[in-house]
Amino acid sequence: KYNPVNIESFFEVVETHKMSGNLDKMKESIESLYDYIYEETSLARFYRNLGFYYIEKENYDLAFSLYLISLEYQYNNFVPPKNFVLDLLAAYSSPLNYMKKLKN
Repeated sequence: KYNPVNIESFFEVVETHKMSGNLDKMKESIESLYDYIYEETSLARFYRNLGFYYIEKENYDLAFSLYLISLEYQYNNFVPPKNFVLDLLAAYSSPLNYMKKLKN
């Protein structure tokens, strides 16, 4: 077991799986982190790692959405409203939809 206060040790396990190319173990490790995350920057890293996973699986729309969510947590330091992640994924489910929203 890991000390849940030191989330960095969890992320290093994820990085090890990423570097070894074991994507299924990487995703499993990422998903196990969620209950231990309590800082915005850690949540941003969580979503970036999921985005990497989905790029490798060639699900680019989902990866793009996850990277956008990551940026929200990384740079805005906000507490998200209920269902924020689900709403953002629905709104920006594809890069084309995102680009249309930028034009408006």
